[in-house]
Amino acid sequence: LLVSQQIASEGELVHTLLARYQNETASLARPVKNAAEPVIVRFRPSFRNIMDIDEKKQELSIYLWRTHIWKDEYLTWNPSDYGGLNRTRLNANKVWTPDIVLFNSVNAGLESKDGDSNGKLIVHHNGSVQWIPRVIEKSICDLGASDFPFDEQRCFLKYGSWSLRANELQLDAKEEADMSEFHLHTEWEVIGNSVKNQQTKYECCEEMFEDVNYEIILRRKPAFLARFMLLPAILLSLMLLVIFWIP
Repeated sequence: LLVSQQIASEGELVHTLLARYQNETASLARPVKNAAEPVIVRFRPSFRNIMDIDEKKQELSIYLWRTHIWKDEYLTWNPSDYGGLNRTRLNANKVWTPDIVLFNSVNAGLESKDGDSNGKLIVHHNGSVQWIPRVIEKSICDLGASDFPFDEQRCFLKYGSWSLRANELQLDAKEEADMSEFHLHTEWEVIGNSVKNQQTKYECCEEMFEDVNYEIILRRKPAFLARFMLLPAILLSLMLLVIFWIP
């Protein structure tokens, strides 16, 4: 019976929140009641795995989770009115979400957000919203081969809002990318990771836009090259010599 009451309370809460949201605002409008105030979005990627480093195409493919946390002033309620319920889940396409994109992307970058799990938001009673979609990013990276096979490469991921100015959306991204769940790569190792916030003025617009740059420093593992390239070549050369020695 208690579980049924909780389900009914959550259903009523979701219906009330979405109805209020559609009446007072729209999914494209910023979730603030004072238009002069910016929406502050806490943003931090969590690097999970390096999928590929294409030196010919100058591309880095990396699997990561994007963490977005912001406050929506239209998604608040009193938990005592809904059986003590202090959080719920909503579909991302029903409410406002920050349009943070990867500026130096070589593909759409957001197609994996369309899945069922990526389209869910966790909403708390005080209006705090959490969104953590999973994405495979493909970014431009200037890869040099002058020091091959003992080379180090620096790649950047530049994120920012596509349409909202700095006075409309502020990025709170002071922490470097999370590496706690990073899976080691067979050929490359991560030896550095940093973050830099800045404001940029583009030719298209008069206003300033906020963006954040995540730098990832990679170093090639010489042991990988020795095991899979040099060692087979040496063995093949010895086999050729043996063929001449047999007669």
